[in-house]
Amino acid sequence: MKVKKAMTKELQCCTPFDTVVDAARLMQTHDVGAIPVIKDKQSMQLAGIITDRDITCRVTAAGKAPGEVRVQKAMTPNPVICHPEDTLDDCALQMQKHRVRRLPVLDEKGV
Repeated sequence: MKVKKAMTKELQCCTPFDTVVDAARLMQTHDVGAIPVIKDKQSMQLAGIITDRDITCRVTAAGKAPGEVRVQKAMTPNPVICHPEDTLDDCALQMQKHRVRRLPVLDEKGV
């Protein structure tokens, strides 16, 4: 099966300059554990990904105030990615190889 058949199509995203609280609220509202981070709303270019685990380990456990920490300080930059035409088996191998649980899906333009 191809990724395009299984991927989430209604994307929620944040920017590096949003607060960690903003990202966490998006996760809560949309019942997801990760939010792609885009450079800006105009280009929609991927800058990274922020996960519930990133927030827990890099912010909460470090004793930082989530409302004061910007996403760029907690996100994973340059995440492992996949494409709509990739197979789920190929994605599973990438996830295993890189020890990640989520892969942003980018089209041929990198969006």
